[in-house]
Amino acid sequence: MRTADQMLQDTFVIDGHLDVGLTLEYKYAAGEKDVLMKDYLEPLRKGHVDCVAAALFVDSEYLPDHGIRKIMEQISLIYDEVASSEGNYVIVRNTDEMLKARENGQIGLLLAIEGAEAIEGRIGILSALYELGVRIISPCWSRTTWAADGARFVPVEKYEGTGLTDAGREFVRYCEKKGILIDVSHCNLKSFWDIADMAEKPFIATHSNSYAVSPVDRNLNDEQIRFLASKGGVMGLNGASFIADFRDPAGADIGRLADHMMHERAVGGIGCVSVGLDQSEHLNPFIAELGDTPEFDIIPSHSMLPELADEMIRRGLSEEEIKAVFGGNLLRVLHETID
Repeated sequence: MRTADQMLQDTFVIDGHLDVGLTLEYKYAAGEKDVLMKDYLEPLRKGHVDCVAAALFVDSEYLPDHGIRKIMEQISLIYDEVASSEGNYVIVRNTDEMLKARENGQIGLLLAIEGAEAIEGRIGILSALYELGVRIISPCWSRTTWAADGARFVPVEKYEGTGLTDAGREFVRYCEKKGILIDVSHCNLKSFWDIADMAEKPFIATHSNSYAVSPVDRNLNDEQIRFLASKGGVMGLNGASFIADFRDPAGADIGRLADHMMHERAVGGIGCVSVGLDQSEHLNPFIAELGDTPEFDIIPSHSMLPELADEMIRRGLSEEEIKAVFGGNLLRVLHETID
């Protein structure tokens, strides 16, 4: 078998969730620029990453009045960063553009919104966001919103709460028709099943692990995993320590992340597993300033992706399975939903 590094060189590698928008917002406020070049380019190249779902997120203090403004500001920052990246990055809107970017030696940025709180029920705004490149969106973050109720960050019985509102159902229908992939990573149990009951296309949990391995509400239980897989969807391995191992976050490592992968493979098949690292390495200094305790990343740098692939080899995965996890599965879902 070839080495992990060799495999990833020949794989279309996608990270399904990276908080680019909020990171740029914080770093620009601190006087930093060219963040994608200085902080991300070398690790992404070393990890053979071809595309990143660049997430946009609005802090609660700006909701509801300034939500859409913050989203637009983050999109503008991403466009500015791409323009000054000497051709290393490009905004991509479909799988053809993603593959073309790889051919051109560029890293594609696929815009994603983590929580639809900002649009405050004005679903028509999605049309403008779509034109700007947004192709993935979740109806909520871990909050109760106009569209849906979110999961909580607690290790208790899965939080059911309320589900989709009438406006949330209209939102899901609009996104599927428009070609925007629905993300359920922050949905609570009721919201997940409401979406499952009405979705006509595959959907995704961009950065959620297995609840059976780590019982935090943000993760998916086996019933959810089986349904997601039956729908043709995927879930992204989340490298945040407390998501990967709520009982012992300090001991969370690549082996624990692989435990999630193996469990998901056993329950839903390898076709439902992807990568959505949810890295907070560049956000942690700002999170700490806000008085919150920052989590740590199991994989703080994309340059470590070959180490994750090495662990998969040790667990007995074939090269075909490894390529599917690192990009093939998510590329398939994107082709079925946004093209």
